[in-house]
Amino acid sequence: MHENKNKFLSAVLFILYLVFFVSLIFSFRAISSISIPLILTTGLIKNKTEKGSFFNPRLKNPLIIFCCLLFSLQLISLSHTNEIHLAWRNMFLNSLIIIVPLSLFCCDYIDETTRQKILKWYCIFLCTACLFAIYIAFRNFLTTHNYSVFVYHSLVSIYSGHAIQFSILVFIAEVHLLELLKRNEIFLKKNVHFFLILFFLLFLLLLSSKLVISFFILYFFFVVLRSYRLKSFSRAFILSSTFYYLFLTLPAASPNFGASRCHQILKKPAILLCLSLHLH
Repeated sequence: MHENKNKFLSAVLFILYLVFFVSLIFSFRAISSISIPLILTTGLIKNKTEKGSFFNPRLKNPLIIFCCLLFSLQLISLSHTNEIHLAWRNMFLNSLIIIVPLSLFCCDYIDETTRQKILKWYCIFLCTACLFAIYIAFRNFLTTHNYSVFVYHSLVSIYSGHAIQFSILVFIAEVHLLELLKRNEIFLKKNVHFFLILFFLLFLLLLSSKLVISFFILYFFFVVLRSYRLKSFSRAFILSSTFYYLFLTLPAASPNFGASRCHQILKKPAILLCLSLHLH
C-alpha cells in the first residue's frame, strides 16, 4: 500500500512537471502559476509519506538560501516605496523566486532518471512550439512579405513575445542535447538528435539574443576543448564543427543582424545541408 502510494505520487509529480513545462513554453501563465504550488504540495506529501517528515535535508541548499536572502532584500525595499499596492503585487509575483527552488528540492523525486525523462519531453514540447512559431511566421510572411517576421520578438509573438526569455528555453534544450552527446547517449534516434541540435541552434540565432548566444558560444568552445583533450570526438569532427558553428554565429555580432539574417540563411540552404550531412 505504501509503495503504491509513492508510485502514485511520483506519477502525479511527473505529470505536473510536464504541465508546468508546457505552460512555460507556450506561455499559459495561469496554468504555470497553479502547477508550481501543486508541485510543491505534492512533493511535501511525498516526502512525508517516504521520510515521515515534511522537511527534506535537500532544502539546506545554497540556492534556496540565496533566493530567500534576495526575497528578503526585496521585502526591505518596500519601506522605501510610495506605491505600496503595486509593490506588494510585485512581491507576490517575485515570491516564485522562493517557491520554484522549494518545489525542486522539497523531495527526492528529481534524480538522474527522472531528470532525463522530464528533459526528453521538454525538448519535444519545445521543438513543437518552435516549429509552430515558424509556421505562423511563414503565414505572416506570405501576407506581409517582410522577413522580420522570422526574427526576434516577432518570431515568438504567439507565445510570450519576448525573444530573450524564449531563447533561454532554447539554450537549455541545446545544452541538454550536447551533454547527452558528450556521454555517448542518443535522444530518441541519432538522426533526430543531430537534427534537434541544428534546429535549436538556428532558432537561437533567429531569436537574436546576443547575450544568450554569447553564453552558448562560450559553452560550445568549452565542450570542444574538453572533447579534444579527452579525445571523445575526432579532430576532423571538432574542426569542421567549429568552422560551421562560427560561420553561422559570427553574423550575430553585426548590429544589423535582424531581418537580413533570415534572408541570408534562406538564401544559403546548401550550408545547412552540408552541416546536416556532416553531423549525420
